[in-house]
Amino acid sequence: VAALCLPATVLLAPLYLVLGLRRDARAAALLLAGTLAGLSPVPIHNLAVAGDPLFLSGEGGITFYQGNHAGAAGLYTPVPGFSGAPEQQPREERAIAEAEVGRPLLRSQVSAHFFGKGLDYILGSPGAWLLLEARKLGFLLGTYEAPTEYSLLLERSRIPWLWLPALPFAAIVAAAAAGLLLLWGAGP
Repeated sequence: VAALCLPATVLLAPLYLVLGLRRDARAAALLLAGTLAGLSPVPIHNLAVAGDPLFLSGEGGITFYQGNHAGAAGLYTPVPGFSGAPEQQPREERAIAEAEVGRPLLRSQVSAHFFGKGLDYILGSPGAWLLLEARKLGFLLGTYEAPTEYSLLLERSRIPWLWLPALPFAAIVAAAAAGLLLLWGAGP
């Protein structure tokens, strides 16, 4: 149900499913059923309101493409043809996808179009994509937090206590990986 607020968290369900299957197939099946039940109102609502059974978010395709294209740098950069203005993105996204396809598209089709473009990049340039993923991992584990709606560096200049040392992302990831390995090794 967390995916209703933050769609990317839906990616945790397959991970938990695999870990659950190792321990208890019945519990894993219940997890899968609960995940589907918790998310099912979204495509039903979208079908009723917009005539398009869009699953969770219409931003998934463009978000995937923004992180997986020839000009991607590991942090947010606007895709060529986009202004980078969040309020313009849905209109720009639809206009670009429809121009490339040559016909009107549903929201789910626009998202699928950009998801396909991201996959085309990955499959067409696997070496460059692996280097890009290594760069993303470096940013994830590093101490610089890329701004989304605000600049952390600006906030730190105004609120000095934000400079106090905190647990770095690398330590958090290492602890999470160790926990997953312990769970995996514990077996049923």
